[in-house]
Amino acid sequence: MTLILQNIDYFLTVLLTVFFLFKFVEEIRNQKRIPVIMIFLCISLYFLTKTFFVLRIMFN
Repeated sequence: MTLILQNIDYFLTVLLTVFFLFKFVEEIRNQKRIPVIMIFLCISLYFLTKTFFVLRIMFN
């Protein structure tokens, strides 16, 4: 059961990373709301870092 929940967490982390990167790029294209761009940048960096560690765990 723990393994299933852990895999779901890994999957959601990767999914959220892709989502927030997409939103970040979309906001950059609009260039209207600088604070929103910065928020999406911070969130994207957090999830990219978390995804990096998740992938290291999965492939080691």
